[in-house]
Amino acid sequence: MVTACSVGVIIGKHKKTSCLLQWVVDITIYIGLESEYVPEMLPEQQKFLQDYPIDYQILGEHFLYPEQRGIYTGRPTDDAAELKHYVDQVIAGMETGNYLYLAHPDLFHFIGDPALYEQEFRRLCVYLKEKQIPIEINQL
Repeated sequence: MVTACSVGVIIGKHKKTSCLLQWVVDITIYIGLESEYVPEMLPEQQKFLQDYPIDYQILGEHFLYPEQRGIYTGRPTDDAAELKHYVDQVIAGMETGNYLYLAHPDLFHFIGDPALYEQEFRRLCVYLKEKQIPIEINQL
């Protein structure tokens, strides 16, 4: 609860002050962790996270395969196999039940056949809709 507050901001040479009258805010704060889905590392990841006060995990698939040998999904590619692998991996990650929602699938930078891109991302979107899984879009 904030009963009275004075906020001062210096803009150039001028100080602007505003007074906030009494207001009450009840906010519940949840802690989410964005992480990769790497099947062979999942048990270790879950064990590592079990003692942290994390309310939910967010799937943010930045790499195909583990990061050390993986392919960054934000780099341009026309490889159809990489596109399919990305969609398969995201779906497999969501199927674990460990992730509440999918972060920025628009990061995948496919520059190949637009029809193939639409086919694979439609497959992903249909899956997400059927499972009622929210997504976050950055519109890169």
